[in-house]
Amino acid sequence: MATINRPLFGHLLLLTVAFIYGSLFVVGKIILVELPADSLTLFRIAVAFVLFTCMGRMYVREHMQPRHIGAVVLAGAVGIAGSLSAFSKGLALSSAISSTLVMASTPVWVALGGAVLLGEVLTRQRIIGIGLCTAGLAILLTQGRVHEINLKEQGLLWVLLAAMAYALFILLVKPLTAHYEPNTILTRVFGVGLLCLLPFCTIDLNITPFASLSMYSWLGLLFVGIVATFGVHLLNAHALRMLPANVVGSYLYLHPVAATILAYGIGLETIESSQVGAASLVLLGVFISNTGRPASTHVDSTLNQNSITIKNKQHA
Repeated sequence: MATINRPLFGHLLLLTVAFIYGSLFVVGKIILVELPADSLTLFRIAVAFVLFTCMGRMYVREHMQPRHIGAVVLAGAVGIAGSLSAFSKGLALSSAISSTLVMASTPVWVALGGAVLLGEVLTRQRIIGIGLCTAGLAILLTQGRVHEINLKEQGLLWVLLAAMAYALFILLVKPLTAHYEPNTILTRVFGVGLLCLLPFCTIDLNITPFASLSMYSWLGLLFVGIVATFGVHLLNAHALRMLPANVVGSYLYLHPVAATILAYGIGLETIESSQVGAASLVLLGVFISNTGRPASTHVDSTLNQNSITIKNKQHA
C-alpha cells in the first residue's frame, strides 16, 4: 500500500478549505436574497453545534473545569453569536468580494488585541502592517466619499465588527487549547452561541418563508452549515497535524482570491478598481503584521469568518 505524502495531503486539504471558505461568501450572498440574516446565522450555528456534539459523543468525552466556563461563555457570546450574526447582516448589505477582504483583516485585530489585552509587544513591523491594513479597509469603507456612507458600506462596517469580534474570540480561546481537545471547546462555544442568539431570532424565524425556499437555497443552507462551518474545522484540524501553523495560516490569502474568482466567474459581481487597491493594502498589512509577530506570542490558530480553527493538542 502506497504511503501518503502527509505534507502534500495537508496542502491539498488547505486548498480545499480556501475554496470552500471563499465559496461561503458567494453562497451566503445568494441565500440572503430569500432568507433573513439572523435565520441564516441561527441555522449555521445550530447545524454545527449538533454535528460537533455528535462527534464529541463518539470520539471525545471531556469535562470542562469551572474556572474556564467564563472564557467559554464570553467566547461563545462574542465570537459565535456576535461575530456570525454581524457577518450575515454585513454580507446581506455588501458584496461578497469586499466582505471577504474585510474578514481577511482578522489576524491584524488579533495582533492589536494581543497588545491591548495581553500586553504583547507591538513591534515597528507590526505597527506598519496594522497601518497598511487600516488604510485598505478605509478605501473599502469610504469608496473615496468622506461624508456619505451607503448601505453597502454600512454592511462592510458590520463585517468589520464581525472580524474584530472573531479576533477577540481567538484571544479568549487560545489558552483553552492547552487543556482541551478542539471538539470539546467548539461544542461548548457553539452551544453558548446558539443559546445567546435564539431570543433575538424569533421574529426572523416567524417571517422566514421556509416552505417556499427554492431547492438551491436549501442546498446552499446545507453547504453553509455542514461544509463551510463544520467541515472546514475538521479539514483544518487535520491539516494542522501535517503542516506547521504558520503554513496553514498562509492559506488565508487565498480566501479572497477564491471568493473573487467565484463571484466574478458566475457573474454575481464585478471587480472594482478600488477593491484591487484595497486588497493589496489589506493583504500586505496582514502579511507584515504576522511576520512581525514574536514567536513566543504567536496565536497558533488559522483564522476564518466566519469559522473557527483550533490547533489540536499534541500528545506525547
